[in-house]
Amino acid sequence: MKIEEVRSASLADYEVFQHLVQEITTKDSSDRGQNKKIRLPYDYKKISSGVISYLSKNKTSSSDDSSNWNPITMPEYDDTKFVDILTTLNEKTNGKLYKWEKLQLINTSPKSMVEIFTIVEECDNRLEESEIEAILEVFATVHASNSV
Repeated sequence: MKIEEVRSASLADYEVFQHLVQEITTKDSSDRGQNKKIRLPYDYKKISSGVISYLSKNKTSSSDDSSNWNPITMPEYDDTKFVDILTTLNEKTNGKLYKWEKLQLINTSPKSMVEIFTIVEECDNRLEESEIEAILEVFATVHASNSV
């Protein structure tokens, strides 16, 4: 197998979740309206439902509760909040972040500089300390608005 394009498209967890939920609800409504059913492969259904259940879990639970612990902390987004976060990240960093870095930041919701340094390539050369702190503030406000 030959890889023709490396990373031809990047999606955030939120975008994947929205797509799968929309696809399942569309398939269900079209199945009810028509006599012929669209049969999806079993593996597709199993993988889709697994991804949906993984992404829909409460990912903000504390790490003290080992039964519900999840390394990814994805706050609940809606379309406007998602776009607002991307826009704010562009403004705060003067467009210095790549798209995949912004999406990875959204997926992980960093709480410390160390987390940002692991996501952003050559962070110390590309971003100033004030820009890194601005990124942390963006996600701190997201977490604060979700806990209210």
